[in-house]
Amino acid sequence: MYNIVIIGAGLSGLLTALGLAANNIKSVILEKNTLKTNCNDARTTALSHSSELILQELGIWQYLE
Repeated sequence: MYNIVIIGAGLSGLLTALGLAANNIKSVILEKNTLKTNCNDARTTALSHSSELILQELGIWQYLE
């Protein structure tokens, strides 16, 4: 059983799931698209300093640098 259902496996959805898991809250992510193994998406993402601090607290910022 899940406490939270997250709609969308984009950056926000995945980070929300990580934050919930870090606080022992069970969640499930629902995504309408299939997993792309060869993604040619040229979009960029900018993260604010506040986002960096959250990612540091979750212990994953070091993998993004």
